Amino acid sequence: MPPPLHIPFEYWSKPRSKNLALRLVISVCLLLFFVTGNIHAVDDIPPSHISAKQLDRAIPNDLQHPYLYFNADGLTAIRQRIETDRVSAAIYKKIKDQADTLMVLPKAPRRPDLIGLAFVYQMTGARPYAQKAFELAARGFGKPKGDFYNLDSSRACRSLAILYDWLYPGLDDEQRAVFKAELMGYLIQIRGKYAQTWWTHAYRTNWNAVCHSSAGVAAIALL
Repeated sequence: MPPPLHIPFEYWSKPRSKNLALRLVISVCLLLFFVTGNIHAVDDIPPSHISAKQLDRAIPNDLQHPYLYFNADGLTAIRQRIETDRVSAAIYKKIKDQADTLMVLPKAPRRPDLIGLAFVYQMTGARPYAQKAFELAARGFGKPKGDFYNLDSSRACRSLAILYDWLYPGLDDEQRAVFKAELMGYLIQIRGKYAQTWWTHAYRTNWNAVCHSSAGVAAIALL
């Protein structure tokens, strides 16, 4: 059984009427991830006792993007589900309609649904969706992130990690390097300060889980 990964916070925290379709589809993706086991678990070893060699052995050598929430086999299963299941087809249609609207809007909204664009790119293989998602994401690249890795930066980091994984095949080397640098900008906030950062050992707060999991998803995306 692969270790649990986490869905971007904003897709659960918004009102139920918003992004419901995307939350449902990503839930299906998560289910497929757990069933297919894209990343192998280290059997029955407490996390604190896992060595670097064991961790290296648990990660496949032939990882190909996407692999965070689904891989090529998972994509095939999702497409088949959409073709054969009326509810799944309706959900995907809503996501694609929203993505198509973003593609033609003269001015994008303040918070465009980049995860939806990236998902439609994966479903269709149409590179313009990937390029549009990169264009909109890059508007926020290069901005100062401060010295402290907090809840907001961890959520942004996790969303960027998903975008990097899903958009990767549709980006050129320069765009991938820009994305990677942006992700590393978040992770650098932790480097060298881990032992002195309060949330790293505050086990009764959501900061511990949210910040650790986001950094972990980003690290896996950058493998």
